[in-house]
Amino acid sequence: MLTQMRKGASSWPSKILLGVIALSFVVWGMGGIFTERNVNVVGKVGDVDIEIQRLQAAYNQQARQFEGQGFQIDQGGNLSRAIARLAMEQLVESTLYRATAEEMGVTVDDATVRADIASNGLFQDDDGRFDPGRFSTLLISNNLSEAAYVSSLRGQITDSQLQNGIGAIPRAPDLMVDLIYGYRNEQRTAEITVISNDVLAPTVAPEPGELEAFFEDHADRYQAPEYRSADYVAIYPADLASEMTATEAELQQYYDTNEARWVDPEKRDVRRMAFATLEEAQTASDRVAAGEDFEAVAADMGTEVLDLGVVGRSDLFGDLTEPIFNLEQGEASAPIASPLGGYLVAQVTAIEPEVVISFEDARDEVARQLALEKAYDAMFDVANDLDDILANGDTIADAADTLGLPLKSVSRIDASGNALDPLSLQAIPDAPEFLPELFAAEQGFASPVIETADGGLLALEVTQMEAARPLTFEEARDRVASDWQIERQGDLAAQAADQAVAGLDAVRQLDSVFPDIAVTVTQPDPFRRSETPDIEGVHLDVTAALFAARPGDVIVMPADGQEAQVIARLLSVEPADPAGDEEGVIALRDNLTSAMISDLGDQFRAKLRADNDITIDQTMIDQYF
Repeated sequence: MLTQMRKGASSWPSKILLGVIALSFVVWGMGGIFTERNVNVVGKVGDVDIEIQRLQAAYNQQARQFEGQGFQIDQGGNLSRAIARLAMEQLVESTLYRATAEEMGVTVDDATVRADIASNGLFQDDDGRFDPGRFSTLLISNNLSEAAYVSSLRGQITDSQLQNGIGAIPRAPDLMVDLIYGYRNEQRTAEITVISNDVLAPTVAPEPGELEAFFEDHADRYQAPEYRSADYVAIYPADLASEMTATEAELQQYYDTNEARWVDPEKRDVRRMAFATLEEAQTASDRVAAGEDFEAVAADMGTEVLDLGVVGRSDLFGDLTEPIFNLEQGEASAPIASPLGGYLVAQVTAIEPEVVISFEDARDEVARQLALEKAYDAMFDVANDLDDILANGDTIADAADTLGLPLKSVSRIDASGNALDPLSLQAIPDAPEFLPELFAAEQGFASPVIETADGGLLALEVTQMEAARPLTFEEARDRVASDWQIERQGDLAAQAADQAVAGLDAVRQLDSVFPDIAVTVTQPDPFRRSETPDIEGVHLDVTAALFAARPGDVIVMPADGQEAQVIARLLSVEPADPAGDEEGVIALRDNLTSAMISDLGDQFRAKLRADNDITIDQTMIDQYF
């Protein structure tokens, strides 16, 4: 609503204010916030103080946007503080630009503000005239005085004029547009084959000392990661559900309170025909009622029968529900006004009656559901008890024993969740918080109780730490041998491919230079420099090499995975044609112009920040948010 109340101050899209225009309405619309100075200053831009009240207002608006998208914001949590930092940055930007506008003499007179208000559709009656009563009602509903709104609006128009002035630059020049269009849209054609290394080159054995030398040259590849072991407790509502009990009265009450769960509503198999006029629909309805076949009537009257399938009441538009669900099986309806226009005649071909599961039949499911709900409630008590015990300095093992919780452990796993011994088949908790918490914790100190994203409670204690270290040659021997073999065979394969295509003339095809190998040569569709031919193993580096080549040149490059060679010959170059793509050129010019405006805005903003002292009290922000 507040954003809609300001429609006249639009400007070019850029990153300059990071959404401050929407934010400033609320901030500047709060009466008295700039006249009542106090000591609660959370930031300072030049000589202008930013009070905590302004930040709170800005934060509230940001938080509402996040909550509207389904985010849960916990006071003191990471998201809450991130939103506070974002709101503070927006206030800094707003203050910088407002002060700059004043220095540059950018002003807005009363007539401009009045005209903007009068032209705002939110404040107009049905005849398009300004309605003072509507204006007052909307301000009151948003907790704004007229003076506060006018002040806010004047500031927004001022900001808009400043931004439009910054962005008032000529469009991107034709020469720039044509050059960039040509660069992006030039196409090339090539013939390409991908041949496995083991086809091009034999497997060779390393000479004495070669593996050791390879290991030394690539020592950074062979590192043992940090490993940690830990005890932990991970509890979920389902774990506690088996301990929950309920009386018969509680079970009956739960059944009665959630009666919709135990009802499978009536469903009907429905078909319908549609007509443009009521008269046609009535004729069709009368003919079916007289005994004619539904489909035959539809065919005779030039319309089609649409089978809606088996539907419940909730599957139909509201205006269709009662007429259809009041029909007997085989009966055709009277004409029904369609919510999409025209008229319908429906027929029910089958009825599936409502099925109600009795309490006796549903009792086991009722017990499971009620136990699970009680378990969710019990999780709060478990979290508090576990937190209290760990706060006293007890170990995770002691806490688990005291509360009767299952104690689990992991042994020597890395930050990716891989165990040093893959045959240990350890079960790493699925909770995404587990590994980050494990590798952030200190040995010998229990972590705080964490509520996990998947609905559980987690607490852990590191029992052993093994620092990351370089592997010895003996520890890495098998990996070194495998890596050496792949790299060596790849080198030999590349050499063999280079020798085979050396001196290839323009007439011979690629497959002819490998007479002893079954080679598949593909000529993909023409491609741009940002595209990769759709051939397995071909990657963007191959495209780049072909765009650096001349027609007839042959390139040899390792394929994706380094286990094959890509051999490609450039056949032709197809220059771009800007004259034949007017829409594409216009879109490119618009994008380039917007990018130039954005860059100019970024530079202007950086200049303002460099010329003004900006201080932010992060400690105060953390205390409040």
